[in-house]
Amino acid sequence: MEQYNCLIVAAARLLKVHPTKLIKEIGHDGKEIFWPEYDDIRKYRAYTLTELQQCFIRRKMLLADIELNSLYTPEPNAYTKIKVIKNEYFWVTIAGKKGILYGFHKNVGHAATWDRDRIIQPKEENLIFKDIDLFNLRSERKKWEKEQKEERRFIQSTR
Repeated sequence: MEQYNCLIVAAARLLKVHPTKLIKEIGHDGKEIFWPEYDDIRKYRAYTLTELQQCFIRRKMLLADIELNSLYTPEPNAYTKIKVIKNEYFWVTIAGKKGILYGFHKNVGHAATWDRDRIIQPKEENLIFKDIDLFNLRSERKKWEKEQKEERRFIQSTR
């Protein structure tokens, strides 16, 4: 089974599509080598939130970027003067909603699905995605209902 990028898995869960369908919609598989000097997953192109936001917008959904800890500096490039402001409203903002939590740990990005009140890691649930022909499904259902109706022709009275 192919392993997918954690950001793609998280977005696919929210959009209720198979990751391969989402990759096709984005237009690239994220495996192009952009930074050959790295020998781990950082060397790949991967995906951006902007690419995913376009997929959400096409479905009339919104993917908003909400910072856990906001950074503040009086000068745009003054990294020595950065102050982290704890965002106590972050968890209140996402409570009861669905989304993608993403960030960096040891210089490697990671994403997981946020589903109302829990975090679902990419490998935590093995979801089975299947495209279903609804027209065919409905005709099969009608055929089954007809068979069930024919089997119930005799009802015994309790009197």
